Amino acid sequence: MSVWRILVVDDDELVRRVVRRIAAEFGDAVAEAEGAGALRALERDVFDLVISDIRMTPPDGLELAAWVQDHRPDTCVLLISGFARPEDESAIAGLGATLLRKPFDAEALRTAIGAALSRCTPR
Repeated sequence: MSVWRILVVDDDELVRRVVRRIAAEFGDAVAEAEGAGALRALERDVFDLVISDIRMTPPDGLELAAWVQDHRPDTCVLLISGFARPEDESAIAGLGATLLRKPFDAEALRTAIGAALSRCTPR
């Protein structure tokens, strides 16, 4: 199994914990953060995949994805939202990220993570 480095970002601790547990099935290097803590983690460490909610306290998921595109272009981004607007979807595509819509079940999350990681090269 590849050891994928994954960062899970959400301002809801329960969501972070659930997503982290499923992401850990893909490797054993999974971290979690919220808000500004996510930027600090991204500045400090290199991740293969960032899984982030879109709607949260600044920085939001789109801002994180833009930061990743500018500073860590080899890092893949999976954004999660129950409220993605058409303009969000255009921005997500422009950032090279993928979108998983809420609500989702564990299998849909596994599929989305696997698809996102298939575009990444493990470090």
